[in-house]
Formats: sequence, structure tokens, C-alpha cells
Amino acid sequence: MNFSTDKSDLELMQSKLFDLLGLLKNKSIFISGGSGFFGRCLLEALLHLDERNSLGLTIYAVSRDVINFQKKFPLLSSSKILPIQSDISELKDFVQKVDYVIHAACDTSAERLKNSPQKFLEENYQGTLNMLEIAKQNEGCRFLYLSSGAIYGAQNLDVELRQEGDLSAPDLQKISSVYGEAKRLGETLCSIYSSTHGVHTSVARCFSFVGPYMHFDGHYAIGNFIRDVAASRDVTLNSKTQTYRSYLYSTDLVIWLLRILIAAPNNSVFNVGSQREILIADLADLVVKTLSSESKIVFSDNGSFNTSSSSRYIPSNEKARRELGLEEYTSLEKAIKNTFLWYQNNKNL
Repeated sequence: MNFSTDKSDLELMQSKLFDLLGLLKNKSIFISGGSGFFGRCLLEALLHLDERNSLGLTIYAVSRDVINFQKKFPLLSSSKILPIQSDISELKDFVQKVDYVIHAACDTSAERLKNSPQKFLEENYQGTLNMLEIAKQNEGCRFLYLSSGAIYGAQNLDVELRQEGDLSAPDLQKISSVYGEAKRLGETLCSIYSSTHGVHTSVARCFSFVGPYMHFDGHYAIGNFIRDVAASRDVTLNSKTQTYRSYLYSTDLVIWLLRILIAAPNNSVFNVGSQREILIADLADLVVKTLSSESKIVFSDNGSFNTSSSSRYIPSNEKARRELGLEEYTSLEKAIKNTFLWYQNNKNL
């Protein structure tokens, strides 16, 4: 099988998950959001682990458009993956036995959140309910919900790191908070199914990432910077504010998610992300220097130029380190290099 992920990344997954592989032997895994960033990263990792270790996995992958999914992810042709074309909010007749459910589906497009916030909230609620029902029907099934750091609401500059126990929340007077609130509602459903129906649930509050299969033409600064360098054009900054972010590499992300899925306690929550912060302006400079590019860094002159207040979006990952033995395995510089090389070879995906 031809994997697009770097061989060293595949080896890292193998070494860091080796102790858990016995718990995947002859198991079936159900993944919603299979055609998204999280989904494709997980699918490629699972296919590699299956081929390398003869695990005998069966993988169900849900997508609203399987034909387009096939174009974005050629490995979908593997006999190990059984694609299901459906919107998760409408998927109610799945009766196959599964041992693990990973609920990764969520439309994060800014246009969708702005134009259809009520529908977005309703579909995410129903979709999460449907996925939990699948887990409920399978005794002993483990359920992993991919939530978001957005559930904490805005992170002011004086809040260095977000802790899992923080009691902050999105501003309910702002429609833009619908994404964070949808994720909070999903987490609540997980707690209900854990306590009321005996479903083993765990929650991954995901922050910011970089790596293969990410969006290179959207609202993710690091992806846009890598795309600009690959095109030998200037790297454009859309804000002059003090914006701090941190980035966990996609290979590390997969290792974290699979360990949480397989080994985390019932009804547990973990932040998933790097706590090594960097200013977005410094990130642009790092991308240019790391890739030895001659691109210049320029500020946008378009009408949507961001002049809003400064912000920070950085998690504490101490709980995941302490309780699950996880680490940040890949430096940001290496993550940038590997992502750049992947993008050059896979621009069509």
C-alpha cells in the first residue's frame, strides 16, 4: 500500500502505539468525518498499523460524498475501509458490530457557521446523538468525541494556558460562539451516555495542528504560509494584532487520539495540542526560514484585514502527559518541513 505520509512519521506511530496494538486485533472501528483532516490522518495511520502488524481491522468511514472522498484520499480503495455515504445527522440504520467509534465529523467552514448557525447546531447535536447510539448498541464499545478548545470561549492574553478544569465558556450573545457551544453540547451528550447508558466515552479537546491533509487555503495561518512558500510568492499576514497560537504535528495528533480512544478512563477529557506558543508574525518568519525561502512577509491590504483585539489559543497538555504518558514528539520546524514536502507532492488531495 502506498502511503503519502513520511516513513519516519509512520515509524513514530508504530513505536509510540506498539503497546496498544493488541487491543486493536480483529477489531472494527467506525469513523465519522472520514474525508476531513482528522479523518484522513486517522485512516492512513490505521491502514499502516494494520498492514504492518496484521491487525485484521475493519474500518467504517462516513462521508457525505464518497466520490469526492475517493479523489481526496486514494487509500479509500483499500478493502479494509468500508465507506458509508451519509450525513451523520441522518445516519440511524447502521447495525454492524463495532468496537470503537471516533466521532470526528464537523463542518468548520466560516461561511456555514455565519449563514446557517441554527442548522449547524441542530445537525451537530443530532449527529453526535446518532454516533453515541451506535456505541450504545455495541456492548463494550469505546467512544471518542473530537471536541475543540473553542468550548472554553475567548482566551485573553493574561490566560497563559487553558486547563481542562477551566469553567470559562463562549459568549452566548455572539452568533460566532455557535461552534464552541455545539462542541459543549456534544460533550454533555457524552457525559449523559456514559452515566445513563454505560457507554465508555472520552473527549479530545482539539486545538491547532499542522501536517498532511490540512487545509492550505482557508482560515489556518500556518497552512496558508506553507502554501505561499510552495508557490514562491510572498507570505501574507492578515493581522497586525498579537495573536498567539501553538501547533501539534498531525502524526503526534494521531498518536494522542488513538491512545485516548484505547486507554483513557471512562468519561474523561483531555486537551490535545501543543503548549509551545508562537506569535503568528513569528510563525510566518519561521516558515520562511525553515524552508530556506526567498519569500517576503507582507501585510494584507484587502478589506477583510483583521484589526480585532489580540488573542491567545494555547492549551495545557499536562494532563495528557501525566495520565497517558503522551508527549510532543515532533518539533515545529520538522513539522513545517514535512508538511511542505507532503504538500508539494499531494497538492491535489
